[in-house]
Amino acid sequence: MPDSTPGKRSTVIGHGLLEERRYDASDPLAPQRALEAEWNLMMSEGKALLQSDDAPEPGFTIAIEDGPAVPDAKPRSGRVDWSLEPSAPHRKALTITDAGEQVLLRQSILSIFAPAAPLLIGTSGGIENFRFGWARRRLGDGRMYAEVPVNRLLLDHTSVSRGVNMEAAKTRTREELARALDDPRKPVRNPAFALANQWMDSFRANDQPLGESDRRLLVRILEDPRVRSSDGLWAIIKQVDGDSADLRRLAARRYLAATDKKEARHWINALAGLPAGAYADPLPEERAILADPAVSRFATGLIKRQGERGVDAVPDLLRLLREYSVYDPGKYGFSDLTAATDAVRSGFRRIGPAASFARLEIEQLLASPGLEYRYKTLGQEEWDTLLVVLGKPVETLAKPENRSGTDARYRERVAQRAARPYDPRRD
Repeated sequence: MPDSTPGKRSTVIGHGLLEERRYDASDPLAPQRALEAEWNLMMSEGKALLQSDDAPEPGFTIAIEDGPAVPDAKPRSGRVDWSLEPSAPHRKALTITDAGEQVLLRQSILSIFAPAAPLLIGTSGGIENFRFGWARRRLGDGRMYAEVPVNRLLLDHTSVSRGVNMEAAKTRTREELARALDDPRKPVRNPAFALANQWMDSFRANDQPLGESDRRLLVRILEDPRVRSSDGLWAIIKQVDGDSADLRRLAARRYLAATDKKEARHWINALAGLPAGAYADPLPEERAILADPAVSRFATGLIKRQGERGVDAVPDLLRLLREYSVYDPGKYGFSDLTAATDAVRSGFRRIGPAASFARLEIEQLLASPGLEYRYKTLGQEEWDTLLVVLGKPVETLAKPENRSGTDARYRERVAQRAARPYDPRRD
């Protein structure tokens, strides 16, 4: 309805696009994103979605069935695995009727499963409910696993399919987003600011460096607090080339200004996808994040990238590990603090043997009450790999109690991992 129409407002993200699927492994959500952009564009250009309790009067009804063929039939009690009776009839169907309830299209499959002749013992169920029983054969329409091709029938016989011009939607998204960012009078609730997430996410299938105009738009997104969600930031950050200190500074400021650090963590962590070397020189805002364990424990991407500073980062990483060994994250913060300690480990792993002078203190901290469980139960092989990289003799390692195999095989595996070059996706 026009935005001036009175009534209760609703927000929308569209997922109901029915079209010929052109799956693209590099960008599998492109059709969904284009449809979401269409909805948000429509709502940012003077339309509103209103909620109503009034029952609609449909011109057509599409009914999809998958269940008992006799709706009022009482289900049989008990298990039927060893019953010699046939199963209750099962029906799958698509039926389209008009306003007068005249059937315009119908396709259905009826199935009954009866014991095979001669009697054979068969299996059914999956891993969680595997069981034996009399083998059954299907009686009914079509083949054993026949399905009603609902999407195909709707595409072939109705006009509900509505394709989306994805390139046009992307262009309009960018234009409307830029206009919204230019207008300081637009309130934060305006749907135009949600276009930022669709625009950033559209770069997941792009393998070209970010253009200058797109980079300027990204800076404006990071600057404007009316863009509340960081969804899609990781995709566009991968395309950033060259100096990125301005982007890091803006992301760090957003994170520092946020009341809920856990919710805001993606603003800072998405930038961990910047090119190698981007974090060689720390910013004052990043130092402020790392100075407080209550703040730094969610900034795992920033912690990992400290390793690019080389041995200069060792004092900071050791301090973080000391703080995390005694910090109490509260009832629901255990996994967050575990991720933070893993990020410290990754930072040391990036530095490599040059940080060997820190090994003894790392070992002492891993034996402390605050880190012992995380070391022995949640990541001993990963920490042992780091210790070997830092100079610990591999023959002194003992296999974790919760791992199978022998001490010798465990040491061999750790030695192999320690010999590999650092990989941020693995280490």
